[in-house]
Amino acid sequence: MGLPMALSHVVMVCNAQQRDASRAHMATLARDHHLPAPDAASIHIRMDFGLYRVRWELHTEFVTWTFMRPIAGQAGAEREPELALDAVPQQWFSALPGECLASLHLWVLPTQDVDTGPWIRQVLHEETLVASTVADGFGEVYTDFAVHADGFSRIVLLAGGMTPRRLGRLVQGLLEIETYRMAALLGLPAAR
Repeated sequence: MGLPMALSHVVMVCNAQQRDASRAHMATLARDHHLPAPDAASIHIRMDFGLYRVRWELHTEFVTWTFMRPIAGQAGAEREPELALDAVPQQWFSALPGECLASLHLWVLPTQDVDTGPWIRQVLHEETLVASTVADGFGEVYTDFAVHADGFSRIVLLAGGMTPRRLGRLVQGLLEIETYRMAALLGLPAAR
């Protein structure tokens, strides 16, 4: 998938019954798009639905859903940035089995000839903004570590001149960091 790109990542804590229901839920989405159902024993599924792609992964204690889609250029002050979830059937999405542990919107943008400052300030809370260079200086990551009104955290990644493989590994790492950051917060009340 090319840049710019939007991802929405959702982590659902599931018991054994909900894990099975999650796989069936993925099969329903495939059926609704006239695609073959995934293998009943799959623990990792990637499917292309045309306007968006889905990666579904079954873990021991949770199920992850990652929705990806290309977006049409940069958002400006006049409009909200496009979300990967905008392309996903909302009734189907609202019925994901399990209890939500983490949810994240991530935008991957090119850095060539683009003024991303206004865009980043629109997406993230400027007063808590945190940024870092990554990938040996080839990329920049911005976040505010906040859960926004829609229930999602947000990250902006400026991809620079990264190779597709390196970019994919970085995106996967950011998704995992957010997942385990939220999982670690489950112990905060007991620690206090």
